[in-house]
Amino acid sequence: MLSDFSPILLQGSFWPGVWPSIVAGLILNALGWMLWGLWQVIKYLFKASRAYYRITGIWIAPCKLPRFPSNVEAIEIYRLNRTRENVAIRFFQYRLDTKKIVRYEGAGIYRDEVLSAFYYIADPQTCESGVFVVRKVGEKFKGVYAQYDLVAGMEPYQSPEDFILRRIQISLWAQFKMSLRLPPFSNYDRAKGLYDKACAEQPAT
Repeated sequence: MLSDFSPILLQGSFWPGVWPSIVAGLILNALGWMLWGLWQVIKYLFKASRAYYRITGIWIAPCKLPRFPSNVEAIEIYRLNRTRENVAIRFFQYRLDTKKIVRYEGAGIYRDEVLSAFYYIADPQTCESGVFVVRKVGEKFKGVYAQYDLVAGMEPYQSPEDFILRRIQISLWAQFKMSLRLPPFSNYDRAKGLYDKACAEQPAT
């Protein structure tokens, strides 16, 4: 009678009962991870929607580097997320001369209405990075940015003191895309339209 319980028979009866439990566990873990991620996004959107007079939210600014063609100025859309004095930064750069949208990541410190930060291209194959320092003036940030120009023989470049971040309002869907590391918009024209509107509503002076 003991021969009826061979290892082969045990294996044949064991796995059909275990597989459903394993699959169910994997599904529950995946759902838990997705719900946690969704909750983090909802918390950020709620925080940003209540933060018009704080710095958490969406901002826009121009960028001009020596390697750009003479008639090209990039438009950058920033997502700032402040926790106490720490600021997480993500922004997307749009240019008229290329369809490529470049994503940057960064972080900074916000103290006494001054934001000091660093940024870098998220692509690990690219070493471009830089810094900026801006101070809050009303609903704008004003200051400078600086980085080494990789094309011009690693020469350091500093912008004139007219780098201005202006607050903008975009849809919750666009904010959600940014939280997933996706560009909020698909083309330069949309970013330029938002920038022109922000400049009209929030003059530099």
